[in-house]
Amino acid sequence: MTQPMPDPKQPRPRRALLVRETQAVTSGTVVCAAVIAAGAGHTNSIGALCLAIVLTNAVYWLSAVYSLTLSAVVLRGDHALVAAKVALMGSWLLAAASLLPVVVLIVAALSGAVLKTAATIALIGTVGLLACYGALAGNQGGLGVRGCVVSAIGGASLGCLIILLKTVLG
Repeated sequence: MTQPMPDPKQPRPRRALLVRETQAVTSGTVVCAAVIAAGAGHTNSIGALCLAIVLTNAVYWLSAVYSLTLSAVVLRGDHALVAAKVALMGSWLLAAASLLPVVVLIVAALSGAVLKTAATIALIGTVGLLACYGALAGNQGGLGVRGCVVSAIGGASLGCLIILLKTVLG
């Protein structure tokens, strides 16, 4: 018995999951970069900046859970608790994305960097992360080398925009 041909317009389940995960981790990393850029000039310690990053990402994550839950209830008629559970499990990477930039800040501080320097190192790290996420997503999406490079540049550009805003706004 032959298998029916898959519809090329429909994403494969693995790729659909990757898109959700990429969206969450990219959004979380961009939020981290924005908090680092804005918070480095308004906090007086690495600990306070790390706390601001984690708490801000937690608020964004809860916002995503809430909006995903509402969408599932309104658009598909899902039960609210089921929709909330699915949203919690499907968007946790948004909150987890704050961990790597926080680790970079802590390692930089333990290496003797002052707050401003540690924040700059962490910002550069988020640009690298965004580039890696773009390249990985391009690879999983079946793009060739050129497509992966373009995707990586797109990701890195988001981080560069945050750095540009930090530079312009002081």
